[in-house]
Amino acid sequence: QEIIGNIEMNERSDWLSIGFSRPDMLLVMEHWGERQIHAYEIPSMELLYTIPIGRETWNKFPPVFSPGGKYLAWTYRQFIAEMIAIYDMDRGELAGSMTLPEYDIHGQLRLHGLAFSPDGTELAAIVDSWECSKVVIYSMATGEITDHMTFPKKLQTVVTGQNSPWASYNPLVFFPKNQRLLAFEHGVID
Repeated sequence: QEIIGNIEMNERSDWLSIGFSRPDMLLVMEHWGERQIHAYEIPSMELLYTIPIGRETWNKFPPVFSPGGKYLAWTYRQFIAEMIAIYDMDRGELAGSMTLPEYDIHGQLRLHGLAFSPDGTELAAIVDSWECSKVVIYSMATGEITDHMTFPKKLQTVVTGQNSPWASYNPLVFFPKNQRLLAFEHGVID
């Protein structure tokens, strides 16, 4: 084993996440203010590109990668509204964005988690309001909503018994073959 490179950190390094979209690419993601993703080639540690990704959102959760790491999905704020952005990691640019649906569910909608389907054709999102949650399924081909489910309370409360922003649950994961979702590591959604 050997160290192949170092990444300089700054005074806000506690607001960084590091991840791999694929074996040859290391991502350093800023979580504060006007966030950015810095992509480094592995093993040279050469900076490939930097993507500006907009203002932080209310709920803190990590970005998600499509199978094979071609796309990254993350949330950002456009004024008060939250949006879902899809980034092409091969080109280092925004591939598209999705707005949150307009549902009359009492208050400002906020994203609480994202998950790509195993085949990369769908993106699931947990959308919370003040009192309840929806799980929304988007088509990656069209950006349109193909399905949604409503929960009378916040989904995290329904499946874990708590609604803590500091809980370290993975908010959403697809089962193989796009059949079901696992919410907060405790609840199966069919």
